[in-house]
Order: sequence, then C-alpha cells, then structure tokens
Amino acid sequence: MIYKHFQEWLNRLGIIGTLVGSLAMVTSAHAQITFFVDSLADDPLQVEGDNLCVTDNNECTFRAALEAANNRSDTVTIEFNPAIPTDVLGRSIIQPSSPLPAISNQVIISGESHPDFSPSDPLPRFLIDGATAGGSALANGLYLVNGSQGSEVRFLAAYNFTQSGFVLGQTSEVTLEGNYSGLRPISANTAETLGNGAFGIWISASDNNFIENNWIGDNGFQGIIINSGSADNVMVGNRIGQRPTAGGSGVAVAGNGLSGIQINADAGSGNEIGRCVTISTMPFIQECRGNFITANAGAGIHLIADNQSVYTNRIGVAPEEPTNAVFGNTGQGILIESSNNTISSGLNVEATANIIGHNQSDGILIHPDGSNNMITGTMIGTNSVGEDLGNADRGVFALSGGNTISNNRIANNSTGIRLLAGYNEITDNEVINHSGNGVNIDNGGQLIQGNIVGHNQSGIAYAHDIDATPQGLVSIFDNHIGVRPDGTPIPNNGGILGWSGGFTRIGNNEGRGNVIGHNENNGISLASTSDARIQANWIGVMPDGAPAGNGGSGIHIGLLPDGAPSNNNRIGYTVQDVIPDDHADSSQALGNIIAYNNTGIYLQPSGSNKLHPYPLNNAIRGNRFIANSEQAIDLGPGGDVTDPGGSEDGPNRLQNFPEFETSDTYYNEGAGSIEFTYTVNTTSANASYPLLIDFYIAHNDSRQGHTFLYTDEYTGFFAAQPKSGSFSLPAGLDPSGSYLVATATDNDGNSSQFSEAIPLTVLPDELFSDRFEEVTQ
Repeated sequence: MIYKHFQEWLNRLGIIGTLVGSLAMVTSAHAQITFFVDSLADDPLQVEGDNLCVTDNNECTFRAALEAANNRSDTVTIEFNPAIPTDVLGRSIIQPSSPLPAISNQVIISGESHPDFSPSDPLPRFLIDGATAGGSALANGLYLVNGSQGSEVRFLAAYNFTQSGFVLGQTSEVTLEGNYSGLRPISANTAETLGNGAFGIWISASDNNFIENNWIGDNGFQGIIINSGSADNVMVGNRIGQRPTAGGSGVAVAGNGLSGIQINADAGSGNEIGRCVTISTMPFIQECRGNFITANAGAGIHLIADNQSVYTNRIGVAPEEPTNAVFGNTGQGILIESSNNTISSGLNVEATANIIGHNQSDGILIHPDGSNNMITGTMIGTNSVGEDLGNADRGVFALSGGNTISNNRIANNSTGIRLLAGYNEITDNEVINHSGNGVNIDNGGQLIQGNIVGHNQSGIAYAHDIDATPQGLVSIFDNHIGVRPDGTPIPNNGGILGWSGGFTRIGNNEGRGNVIGHNENNGISLASTSDARIQANWIGVMPDGAPAGNGGSGIHIGLLPDGAPSNNNRIGYTVQDVIPDDHADSSQALGNIIAYNNTGIYLQPSGSNKLHPYPLNNAIRGNRFIANSEQAIDLGPGGDVTDPGGSEDGPNRLQNFPEFETSDTYYNEGAGSIEFTYTVNTTSANASYPLLIDFYIAHNDSRQGHTFLYTDEYTGFFAAQPKSGSFSLPAGLDPSGSYLVATATDNDGNSSQFSEAIPLTVLPDELFSDRFEEVTQ
C-alpha cells in the first residue's frame, strides 16, 4: 500500500499526537489554487508575473504551471486535466526544450490526478523526458529550491536529463513519493531504463525531506546523494537499482553508476535510510519500512557522514527473487567511512532486519576513517529462512576500532567477520557456513563474546599482527564453537586457532567459558602463540556433561616453521595460583573440562623450526579430563617415560612426571587422607624449582585426572629424591576404587604428562593400622 506521506502513514496506523524531531513531517496547508496541465507543449506563461496558467496558445503547459506557481505566495496544486493528451500506453510525455524553472514556492504536484493513473498500477503517467533539455548544470528534471519548503511531488517520471532527475537544494520538508528517476514507465507496472547523467535524487543543503516509494535506476552517478549539511532526511520504500517488469510481478536490474545511496562527509546528521516507528506500547507494536538497494556499480549504501541510521533495508537482495545473485551491488553492501552510525533492525529482527547479500565485495566494510559504529540485528549473507545470499568477500570487515557488531546473523560469505583494527566488540552473533574463518582477528583489544560459530574453516582465528601487549588483550568468552547451545553439532574444521598471536583470554572464571565441541579437528590450536590463558572452558563436552568431542585434540600447541615460540600459555591455573579443592563436578573455577576428544592436550615439537623447536613454559593445572581416546596430556615423543635427571629436550622440557612408591601410596580410610611417597627424577639443573605436584583422582588407569585433590611443593632439597606426605580429602569424597595420578609443573610453568595411575588401595582395619604389621606370639 502506498501512503501519501509519512504523516498519513502514521495516522492510518492509529498514531495520535505530534511526532517530534526527525519523525516530524509537515502536511501541506490547504491549497488555495489548482492549475490543471492540459498540454504536452513546452510554452511559457503568456504574461510574465501572471498568476494564471495560460500560454499564448491558451493552454496550461507544465512549464507554465511551474512559472505561475512561482509567481504566487500561497500553496499551489498542479494536477492534470482529464483531457490531457496521452499515447497508446496512457502516458503523457513532455520534452522540455530547456531546463524547467526551479520551483521556489510551495507546490503539490499530483501525478495521481492523471486520468490514466491507477492505484493498483501506480506507474507515473506524466513523464518528463530530458533528451532535449540541454546540457547545462540546470538541466534537471525537477529542481526545488528555497521557498519550496513543504512541497510534494508525487508519481512523476524524470529521465534522460544530463544532470539529475530530482534535486532538492536549500529547501526542507519536501515529499518525493512514487516517482521514477532514470526509468521510463511503459505499462502494467513495467519500466525501461533511460538514465539521467548524474543522480537519481540529489539533496543539497536541505533538511527533513521525505523520500518514499520511488524507483531510481540507471543514473550515471549515485541513485540518491545527500550533501552540504542536509540533515534528518528520511528514505523509505524506495527501489534503487531496480525497475519493475513482468507486469509488476518481478523486477529487473537497473543499477546506478556508483552507490545506491551516498551520504557525503559534509552532510548533516540524522539521515535515515529506512525507519522503525513505535505505534503502540501496550501492546508493543512497531512498524518498520526500508529500501531495496540492488545492482549498483558501487556500494549499496555509502556513509561518509557521521551519525546516520540504516534500518530494514534489502541490500543486494530483491524480495521477488531473493536467491538471484544478479541483484548484488558491485561494491560492498554498506561502506562506512564515518563514525557513530547505526545499522540496525526493529525489535522483531526476523521481520525487520537489514538483509545484505550477493554483493561482489564485503557485506559491510568499515573504513579506517570510521569508528564507533553499531551493527546489530542484521542478516548478512542469509535471510530469516536461511537461504544462501552470500557476499563475495567478508560478511563484516572492520578496518577501524571501537565498533560494536552484535546480534547479527552472518552466513555464507568467504569469511564471517574480519577485524583488521583493534578494540571492537563482537557479541551474540551467529556466524555460520563460511569457506574461511568465522571470526578472523588481526589486531588486539577485541571482545568476542556470546557468539554461535559453526561450519567455518576455523570458528575463531587470531593472527600474527595481533597487538602483543596486555592493552591489546583479545578476550574470547562464552561462545559456542562447533555446537549450538542445545547440543546440535555445527562443526568447524577447527574450533579456535591462535596463529602467532599473544595476550589472549579464552574463557574466564565468571561463567564465561566457551563451549567448544564437535569440531572436525582440534578444539583449540595455538601455533607459535604465547601468553594465552585458556580457562573455564568446556572442550569436547557440554555443560550438562553430554559428549561433544572434537576430532583432534581438545587443545593443540605447536609451532610454525620459522615462527615465534609457543611459550608461556596457561591452561587452567598458573604456577602462582592456588587451585581450590572443591571436587564437585559443577565446580570449574579456572580449570577447563576437556573430554571425549582424541587427545586432551597435545604439545607438538617442530623439527622445521630451528629457532624455537619446542613449545615451552606451558602450565597445565587444575583441569578435568574425561574419556579422551588417547592421553590426557601428551608432550610428544619421550613424554610418557621419565629420563634420569630430566635432561632430555622437548615440549615443556619433557618435564618428568612424579613416580609413586605404590606400597607407600594409598587411601587411609580411617584418617580420610591420602598417604603418598613420590619422586620427580629431575635435577635442579634441568628444571626451575620448586615444582608443584598436583594430585588428581582418575576414574580408571588411563592417566586422565578428573578431580583435583591437592598441591604439594617439591623443593630443590628433594630434587630427584623421594618425598612422603599426606593430605586430607575434601569432605564427602570417597576415592574407593579410583586411581591417583599427578603432574609436576616447574616454576617456569613447564607441566608434565600425568603420572602412572596408582590404584587407591584401602587398607583393612586389622592390617597396618599403625603402619607396622602386628606380630602374634
């Protein structure tokens, strides 16, 4: 349904009262005179300054009507005489021999008054062909200037002009509705391309105009351009880069020569490309209308001015043929070269989101000159029914910082989100089905939180240009990677990939760990990456305990050929931390739960990296390991045996694990304690003492520590010598039938593999009650 202007639209929706600010659209005053155009000639007024529309031929031409309107101080309506000549298609076409006069009074040009106009076939029937209007800078279809405030131009067509179809210059509160610019209507909701040389609509130094339901195509430059301080203009329902065809049942490509809509740097703020309006609060009802912007030779929307808004548009996507890629814009869907813009939807995201697809570059590109932009409630590369509308490059590409990308659905592009600049927030998005990575991070200071990431190469990857300072921290919290919150697998090739990065936090102890499961290879891979903290994640398992194993290792730490070291990573607790002895399965604190993977954690040596052949100083403490197919912790060749003195070289210096004296290691049921004797066969020359010996319960003999029990300090005094002791078990823990395992971590953070699993034998009351056999005489 076509509304005559936005105020009437709101009135029909039941809005009562006055809208203020950018919502205010002035309804024209009651017209005091109406001119009826009855001729297709181009003659001027008979008498200059006459208030009547009469030419020397006693006709009212369109030129004469404009001249007569400019001579008056009251509002003038221009309509079309029922007897105006028409061609066989019911069109009245004029060909001005020179530029038409600029409109300098308030006028209402009512194209729907044409005798052949039909609301069911709302093609303009009065057409202005600029082929003979000349090549001067004034050769525009209609030019509204100062004095024309409050004018309305409805259902006209302007094409073939050397300049622009419609120009608003130093005016305000003008309504352009239902017009065709650069297109010549034929019949039955069909039009052909005859573009203007410059812009479809040009708004310069003009505020609070309402641009609604226009078709704008085949113009030489932008479809709509806004500049020179123009502020608070509203654009809704426009078709930009399309023409109607097939009797109105379809659309065809009619791209403009540059961007569909461009707002230049010198424009004012508050221009709206699409709009959502709340029409009721009890119950809450919101009406949203956007534009259709397709097949333009530049970006669909190009924002160079700050503080603009983009709501509910279809960019590169034709609603009649949503999967037809021919409607994609040649450039980006949206190109942002400015700051503090909002790309968003109404509250009903499924129905009111911007949909950005089929564009031949990125869905949204944020230029280095832009920052602090909000992108939310937008579907990029897909729609509400999940169709493939992929953009050729990235879904969102941020070359600047301070942007928020939140609550979007991003799918089917080459990469989902790429962050080349630092300090952006990526929250609560769904990032699915990309040939590259879901989220690609090339710089520091990023927050990646609450996203669902699946069916990508790597779910989240951070790369070599990352800011390797604490200020450049990358935080990856509370994401579901490879699996949906309900447990549905959406496997990536790999979950998280750290590639020559630093200062990254993957999970933390505030209930913001990631769930990383069902990925085809590793859950987390660190390649030549240092200073990562991997804490409080569920890796290969759901929070409710359901298996979600990754096909490779839960965590893999390796090295790139000639790359940086993979040192000083912390998986669970650091050597400075005190691990809590709360043994309840729901208690994670900083420890990860690593379960149902191939290997739990694998530290891989690199024969090709001569400078850094081994990952070192990677502390692995306080984690829970459950039912991984291979080892819980694997330091590569030589890691599952001890070497005298601990002099062998390898990942984590092939730190020797504790070796228990089985006869002196048991469960003292009466005391509720574990008695132990162990040796770490590493001299002080081959490890940084003291060593921290972490004891765990294992459910079987597979050397997978499930429940942390206690940390014992093994000082240099005991180096390579036995140490005995005991510790009390947490209340309520019965280790009967379980096994005891332990790791050793030196003061630099080099953790060992788990020790051999020792059955926790319970001593009978009558035997060894005082640790000496009773002798009967």
